[in-house]
Amino acid sequence: MNPMNLLRRWQRRLIATVRFLVTLPSRLNLMDLVIHAFSFPQHEWARRLRRDVSQDDVPVSWTQWINPIYWIAWLSRFAYRWITTRPYMTLAPAVPAVLFAIALTGTVIAVLRRDPTQTQTIYLDTLKTALASDNTQVASVAAQRLLEIDPDNLEHQYQVAILDHELGHTESARSAIFRLAMQNEYGPAALWMLKSLIYQSSDSDSQLAAEQLVRRDSWSDQEVELCHRSAAVAMEKLPSERAAFARKMYAGFLSANGFTGSALRQYRMVAESDPGVALIAAQLAAKTGDYSSADRFAQIAVRHLEPKMMANPTSVPARLQLAQALVLTERDDDAYNLLLDGLALTPDPTLTQAAGEALIFKSERLKRNVGETETLGLRANLLSEALELAPESPLVMESIVQFAIDCAGADEDGIRRVRESLLSQVTPAVAYFVEGTALLMAGKTDAAQETLELAASEGSEMPGLLNNLAVALSLSDKRFLPQALDLSNEALRQLPGHPSLLETRGQILLRLQRYEEAIVDLEKTLANPAMRPTAHAGLAEAYGALGNKELARRNQILAKRYGGSPAL
Repeated sequence: MNPMNLLRRWQRRLIATVRFLVTLPSRLNLMDLVIHAFSFPQHEWARRLRRDVSQDDVPVSWTQWINPIYWIAWLSRFAYRWITTRPYMTLAPAVPAVLFAIALTGTVIAVLRRDPTQTQTIYLDTLKTALASDNTQVASVAAQRLLEIDPDNLEHQYQVAILDHELGHTESARSAIFRLAMQNEYGPAALWMLKSLIYQSSDSDSQLAAEQLVRRDSWSDQEVELCHRSAAVAMEKLPSERAAFARKMYAGFLSANGFTGSALRQYRMVAESDPGVALIAAQLAAKTGDYSSADRFAQIAVRHLEPKMMANPTSVPARLQLAQALVLTERDDDAYNLLLDGLALTPDPTLTQAAGEALIFKSERLKRNVGETETLGLRANLLSEALELAPESPLVMESIVQFAIDCAGADEDGIRRVRESLLSQVTPAVAYFVEGTALLMAGKTDAAQETLELAASEGSEMPGLLNNLAVALSLSDKRFLPQALDLSNEALRQLPGHPSLLETRGQILLRLQRYEEAIVDLEKTLANPAMRPTAHAGLAEAYGALGNKELARRNQILAKRYGGSPAL
């Protein structure tokens, strides 16, 4: 086809289209179209409107058609004529519907224009009410609505996760809380994580709830690392009071895992504001041989506990705590007199036993500060009085046993008589235990084994007896090692985590060539300075057997520094 002919054809079509559009206004009756669109054509008011408008009906040119001013004039005139010709009496039945439509429109506009903070306030009130009434379902819905309004709000995210946990969605809730604690470093989430890791269960971050929880006794390496990270976030991000609560909980975890130095540093930061923490820290420091720290913590506890006890003199717990603090400050006589004064006010068996144990602490102080041999006579008198006050106290019994062992080789008739007098006041099992332990320490293994077995045959299952019998069996013959291990396990079942018992089991496991298990027990005993010599020697042997030459060499150096050698 010829291109020129094609162009001419399209030109003719374009001109025809423009002419059609220009003449369209004169072809259309706009008023009839509007009336047909908005009303019934045969209605009386429509005929009046058509008649009124037709009076102004004049041909419309295309220039007027495209002029917006004309459109404004036409619409204004049409609206005026439409209103003035409307039969309003016939609209009376529709007035309620019109008013309802106006009210509904106003409501929609108000809702759309409402400030989001007002909605938040409504949902927050709903959340508080639901939590107060333990309505977890409603609280969860309110928390989710709050999160929809403000998706980046960490508090709302944490609240939703906690409520999901209470509703049974454990895995997803823990994942959300873990993300908030580790990635967003949100303090309350970190505190919740810390509690759930340290205690056997944790459903909230309430301080009061932690008082009834049971602490776990073992953690994996990953859980230990998570505890460290959660504690760091909680102590940094939480307000001072809750940060102190997290620090105290973390210090207890550190102490249970053998991080004694770190635990004492954490306790030191909260000891001034919490006398209970100061007393725990003092006891921990004394247990590890750090007597200067023990004295400092105990002084803090005394300052807080004295006014408390004076305000309520008949309070047995307050008097006991103050007596413990006084003992740790080496004021044994003051502690003893305080407990006797308490007995005069409140005859309580707990105070009687504590008074006897206060004498034991005084005896141990004399032994440590003056000398073991020089104080045998004075210590014997203290122990006799302590036995009279608290014959059932394990601490008193243990001290009598230790005293009898200390003076087993004494040549003085007076000391021997005191020893025999003390042993005459104990049961036959305890007497056999003392004699057997003395023989064991003298290197008479076979005689010690026989005597300790006599003590066991009396029906006694004291942890010390079981432990010493295990030592005697393990030293006598390798055939008895499994039996020695059973006795050691039973002793630790009765007294979990005791350093001496752990050291014994570690040495037995070492002789059984169960090196990995031996390392676990011996590592735990390193927190006690008295256990370090034999523990490092045993660790050197275990790591050497496993081929870890570097750790074996390091423990050999430490064993020589402490002057240790394997105990078994």
